[in-house]
Amino acid sequence: MSLSRDQFTLLRVLVERSKVSTQRCYLVGGVLRDLFLLNSLLDRDVDILVDGSAGEEASFIAERFGGSVRTFNKFLTAKAEKLTGFERLNEVDFASARKEKYPAPGSLPQVLPASVSEDLARRDFSINAMAVEISTALVQGLESGDFLNQPHSYGFMDSFGGLKDLREKVLRILHQESFRDDPTRILRGIRYCARLNGAFDGETEQSLREAIASGVFGSISTQRFFADLKRILKEPTVRSALGLLSRYSCRNGTLLVNVVLSDEMLAIAGEISQGLEPEVQLEVFRLALEVLSKGLIPDEEWFAFGMNRKGLGRLRAEALAIAGLAGGVHELEAAVKKYPKK
Repeated sequence: MSLSRDQFTLLRVLVERSKVSTQRCYLVGGVLRDLFLLNSLLDRDVDILVDGSAGEEASFIAERFGGSVRTFNKFLTAKAEKLTGFERLNEVDFASARKEKYPAPGSLPQVLPASVSEDLARRDFSINAMAVEISTALVQGLESGDFLNQPHSYGFMDSFGGLKDLREKVLRILHQESFRDDPTRILRGIRYCARLNGAFDGETEQSLREAIASGVFGSISTQRFFADLKRILKEPTVRSALGLLSRYSCRNGTLLVNVVLSDEMLAIAGEISQGLEPEVQLEVFRLALEVLSKGLIPDEEWFAFGMNRKGLGRLRAEALAIAGLAGGVHELEAAVKKYPKK
């Protein structure tokens, strides 16, 4: 089974707590997605959805396993961290079931308490809108593997057909305003498509293209855009993801991201990366960023989206270390010459 001993211990303790508490806890979203994909969860956090107070559950786990608690009341979430009672598990994230209201496209949402069903309905894609209550039967089903074969026998919640979409490798949004509410879902979807070797369903792709054409990325900060871009670059399927970024013309309103994601730059990065290991492909793309920083983009703009001076120096050092690859520097410099200095 792909759960660790610590993770099973956590689930059993939550089951015991449910016998004396009115609150209920659920496995939800990415954890279930990875379970059904038979991906190992040994090195990932297990997020817990709470039909009630996330803070109460986090406090219980921190007290039980010798840790501390951080609460984020604005987002109805809490974290039990610095746990000493497990072998390897250091922290557990809890989130109260909630719904979201977006005051404006691209803004951070206003969060309100809600039911578990409402929480699932606010999510990005159907493959992340699945949940199951943590119970004795579920733990036994996970141990035996029967849950993966007969999830609906365990109270599996899947109103949006996420399991079917997952098996068919389809990305489907839950409502038509999804990408306008949160444009980072476009980048997240591209990351999932590349990881699954899948595709957006027809209506989702149409909604994505319409959102991009309307300039939706201009409604979010460079920091938020680049945070999701960096997650894409860390994927083993980065080459496929870069192709999708180019295909859908994903652009942010700043010079920095426009240049990095220009068709020419993506083509050069892909060409130089042919035959290289995924981690080296990532370094090649970092080389593109390094070249852009020479006079075209001031250090201050790098700092504005979260890069510190030490990190920028390390990035430039890495770029120099691979600068001999396939004449990469000259090709990349040629690609950016048409962009004016700020």
